[in-house]
Amino acid sequence: MKVLMKGCITIFAVILIAVFVLFIMYGIDIIAANNTVNQFMSAMDNRDIEKAYSLFATRAQKNFPIAEFKKALADENFEVYTGYEKIDCLMVQFDTGNPGTPPVPGSYPQSMETKPSDTFNLPLGKTIAIHGVIHYKDGYNDKIAGLSAFLEQENSDWRILHIYPLISGNSGCKK
Repeated sequence: MKVLMKGCITIFAVILIAVFVLFIMYGIDIIAANNTVNQFMSAMDNRDIEKAYSLFATRAQKNFPIAEFKKALADENFEVYTGYEKIDCLMVQFDTGNPGTPPVPGSYPQSMETKPSDTFNLPLGKTIAIHGVIHYKDGYNDKIAGLSAFLEQENSDWRILHIYPLISGNSGCKK
């Protein structure tokens, strides 16, 4: 009976360690990817276009040059970024596959009018999709907004392939 008990305790300990290791591995990736999204949103709130652009994945930058990014932003009103405070992550998906070209007008990077690039057809490494709610300082302009971001890991850093911050209406909050 003692041998059976020791065996069960050993198996339980091994399973517990494996779960802990997996939790730590994925937890670190979630924190790092979420940090990249927060850096992007903060850079856009501060109108630091170069910093925001530097957070895009290499494949996104090849398909969407910084001149196009600046041009797209010249017509934007930055409302979705102004007063940005933080994101509450509601859902995370790992290894979500190739996102293809952005389907939402106003998303970044925007698809080009020319022939589709082979950049987005390359095999992806580790990927993550983050979906969440954007919070604004002091309920800025009664905004509520959602965000979806698709990132891939380049070396040890998480970089943005697509990001979709969308204002969904008035929250009823007051400043």
